[in-house]
Amino acid sequence: MQRGDKLFTSLLAYAHAGAIFHPARNPLYTASYNAAGARSMRPIFQAKVLASLAVLAFTAPALAQTPAPAPDCSRPAPLTGELAGWTAKAPITSAANEATLSAAALTIGKSHEAALLKTPQVAYVLQPEKPGGSVSNGGLFSFSAETAGTYRVALSTAAWIDLIEDGRSLKPATFGHGPDCSGIRKIVDFQLKPGKHTLQISANADPKMVLMVAKKP
Repeated sequence: MQRGDKLFTSLLAYAHAGAIFHPARNPLYTASYNAAGARSMRPIFQAKVLASLAVLAFTAPALAQTPAPAPDCSRPAPLTGELAGWTAKAPITSAANEATLSAAALTIGKSHEAALLKTPQVAYVLQPEKPGGSVSNGGLFSFSAETAGTYRVALSTAAWIDLIEDGRSLKPATFGHGPDCSGIRKIVDFQLKPGKHTLQISANADPKMVLMVAKKP
């Protein structure tokens, strides 16, 4: 039951109980006495109050479903901490297979504007959970984790991420998104151990995207 329906139902119950139409029990009436001591009940703006309640009953659902206003993104949001390097955007071209991964090495803590390949051109190391169709885009990238810890993969799109360590796809630790107006659409955290890792991107609608791998403090 919607909020307005509940309020309207409460008004009906109030009326059926006799409170609205029984002056002695209605707070919208006031008592007055004449010289002989006889009491009479006088309505206090009853019609106006009931009309206001009726309007509230039917407008409450619409107000509750009104979306929050969009943030003002006329200027990019400033980023700090491990995401401070998001504005670097060094160009990089994704690898088409495992043999060419060294040419698509990411720098930890700096973003890259990546050129992707059509899905049929990519020979993934492991089959992505969501590979995308023939018109989607993807690619392979590599990076080295110097120390163990939580590493964040930030994307400008909602593309699918697979992170490979020791030949197996890792389960993400957490999912999230970047601050409003930052340009970061998606953030996925992984617990990594030191060594080389492969980042697979799949099911991206556009042939270009911005991505970054950063270590959480």
